[in-house]
Parts: sequence; structure tokens; C-alpha cells
Amino acid sequence: MTSIGNIGQLVYPEQLSPSIEQIYAKPALRALVDQVGKIQIKIADCEGHPAKWCWGDKTIKLDPKLHRSQVDLIASLVFELFNALQTAALEKAVETSSDVEKVVCSIEKIEYNSALLTNAAMKLIRVGDSEHDFSHVSSTFNIHYALNQISGHSEWLAKAYCPDQK
Repeated sequence: MTSIGNIGQLVYPEQLSPSIEQIYAKPALRALVDQVGKIQIKIADCEGHPAKWCWGDKTIKLDPKLHRSQVDLIASLVFELFNALQTAALEKAVETSSDVEKVVCSIEKIEYNSALLTNAAMKLIRVGDSEHDFSHVSSTFNIHYALNQISGHSEWLAKAYCPDQK
């Protein structure tokens, strides 16, 4: 059985304690967690992604095998916390349009803003090499969106959130 940690609003596997403690050590990030509210963090396969916010069950799924360092793992957690803060907007994006392109573009915009916020927030954390997946966020949404279309991320979003659409 996996040990469970619990700090504030977060319930998580004990192996994530060092990363969670780094987040809670920074008042701005602790405030982010408090804004998000009670959530769980689970170690899971995220379909090739480092992490995933599952708003239905208020869970961040995290795949530690897809992180190069603790800083990278923390960045993924912070990114998904920002996504969690935008749950209402994510739900609205999925529920209010039958146009797949519109749904995907809306979700990509939300995630782009989360990436920008993550990059800014990660400047508060200095652990070893400070490079992480959000160190080099695209300078504009259009570039970000084009890169995500090329990488397959947008296609993955379409399949995940518009499975009955073509």
C-alpha cells in the first residue's frame, strides 16, 4: 500500500512529499493550492503526457517517469494547479460548442495561459538546474497553438474531449 501525504488541501502519494513541500514553501504557490481547493494527486499513466488535470474527480494525474528532474515534476504540478483553477472555463469550452476546432482552440488558450503563469511561478523556485518544461513558453498563442498542432497535443485534446466528433 502506498503511503499518503496530506498538506493543506492536497492529498498525494508520499513519494511526492519533497515536491509538494517545495510548492508549500512558497507563499504564492501555497495561495494557488488554497484557491484550487481540495484535490488529489495520483501517480498514473497520463497517455504520454507528464501530467493531466481530471476535473471530474478533482485529481491531478502525474507520471514521474516523464519528468527529467524534481524541478520538472514541480513545474507540471504547478501547471496542472493553474489548469485546475480554470476548471469552469475548461468545462465551458467543452460543453458550449460542437465545433471540434473551437473546443480545442479554447482549451489550448486556457493551457497557454496556465503555461505562462507556470513559467512566472517557477521563477520563485530555485532547485538545482532551473530548466523545466515551461521555461520556454511560446511568445504568442498562435505559435503555441501551431506547435501543439504539430506535436499532436491538439489532436489528443480533440480525441479526449470530442470523441464523437470528426
